[in-house]
Amino acid sequence: MKVSINSQTPPVKFSLDYSGLLEKYGVLEVPVDLSSLDKTDFQLSVGGVPRMLLQLIDKSDFEFVRWVALGPKYPPIVKVKDNLMVYFVSLDIATISGYIKFKEGIYNEAHGLAKYNIKPREYLSYAYYNWYCAQRLLRFLDDTDVYFVNDFQQLLVGGIIGPSAPVVFWYHIPFIPEIMSPRIRDFIVKSMEAYDVVIVSTKACLEGLIRAGFRGIAKQMYPFIDPEALSKVGDVQAVKDKFNIRDDDNVVLLVGRLDPMKRQDVAIRAIAKVDNAKLVLAGNGSFTSSRGGLATDKAGMWYRKLAKLARELNVEDRVVFTGYVSEEELGALYSLANVVLLTS
Repeated sequence: MKVSINSQTPPVKFSLDYSGLLEKYGVLEVPVDLSSLDKTDFQLSVGGVPRMLLQLIDKSDFEFVRWVALGPKYPPIVKVKDNLMVYFVSLDIATISGYIKFKEGIYNEAHGLAKYNIKPREYLSYAYYNWYCAQRLLRFLDDTDVYFVNDFQQLLVGGIIGPSAPVVFWYHIPFIPEIMSPRIRDFIVKSMEAYDVVIVSTKACLEGLIRAGFRGIAKQMYPFIDPEALSKVGDVQAVKDKFNIRDDDNVVLLVGRLDPMKRQDVAIRAIAKVDNAKLVLAGNGSFTSSRGGLATDKAGMWYRKLAKLARELNVEDRVVFTGYVSEEELGALYSLANVVLLTS
């Protein structure tokens, strides 16, 4: 089977933009082969959705996968492995700004954080981005068995592809119609109805679609996890040295991007009530909020609030912010953890 995937967040994030890579390496053939680059120039599996999809690709018998994602100033095409090619969509600064505001409005409404008053120009930026993604996907029409579109950033893509090919949509954030404004709720539902099949991750989301009057095929499926992919353990001593973890530390590990939704603040308040424990917060910002991604300051603002909270509670010496960690470093942290904490 030949699959064409679409998501906002790509499976690879670069430390240098395309011009920086060209300056470093001189000539780079397109598609740029990741195996020809230094490993410090990129990170694989950025965020939960790409990590899930990469694991799914590894465990499936797909003949070939093309993946379209947002990549500001990235190389146009990148070869990740023999059966996986990534095509990047780039936007100008004004369009990125409007797109971010619109999709963050959806995100905030879905999580009950804030209401969003739709602004036409912001919607237009969102629509442009979805159109550019669909344009790229449709170039693969004659060589694609199914399109697999992921998450709320890509809601309009299914309607643009239309009946030309089967399109599956996986919606990864909450859908509780009662906490959304009617315009946002109806926009999401009507957009989903353009897809042949919609997948949601929880029973609550499926029931929410039913209550909202969704007319289409929807399935509930838990996100794919490959246990073998979680078994990579790096140099434990090197990780202890890097993050100042002593042999006698009782390690409490929380893994997640720096985002208010992940509630790292709850973990910091809890650690202040526990003696002889060190809280390790593993993760950096999302693709939207990190350097090499869309570079908003959302993660930076949250980090500063968390660091201030740790100082106010006099636990700054017992709270470790790791930033980005590799799969191997994450495995080492899990092996060191006495407790794994989930606060979101």
